[in-house]
Amino acid sequence: MRKMLTLVLMGLMLFGLAGSALAVEVGADNQSRIEKAADKVKVKELLNYDQLLSLREEGKANREQIKADNQQIKELIQAAKAAKNEEILPVIKEQRSANQALKADLKTLRESQKGNWEAMKAARQAQDQVQMQSIMDQIISVREAINTNLVEISADKVQFIEVLQGR
Repeated sequence: MRKMLTLVLMGLMLFGLAGSALAVEVGADNQSRIEKAADKVKVKELLNYDQLLSLREEGKANREQIKADNQQIKELIQAAKAAKNEEILPVIKEQRSANQALKADLKTLRESQKGNWEAMKAARQAQDQVQMQSIMDQIISVREAINTNLVEISADKVQFIEVLQGR
């Protein structure tokens, strides 16, 4: 029994020794990864990143308002159609055509924003902080334009709701 216990303990020691040698090699790989990560420039460290976050929150609130307005418009249109109010149909078509132009502008701005983020990714991989900062400024200006467009859409929706409620 003693010999068996001794053999088992020696086997465990050998496996432990081999495992510690592997751990040292893996540790060296992790160290090089940590050093590379420390060298990378992070988007969060750029100037005006907090402004971008606040603009995102503002845009989110605008989109939620537009969603609520859309729901109210849908209910008002259904009520007008149920009452067989024929004079409302041309107003609905006019409003939809006006919204199409604003939506097209919004789509263009979002595509521009997507291109800016792709450029940001390329600049980050190149570790060019100056380029990243100029792209961040472009991203912020496009985000402001998107928010302005969302406010215009929301104002149009509110005006349309007033027209629907007035008839």
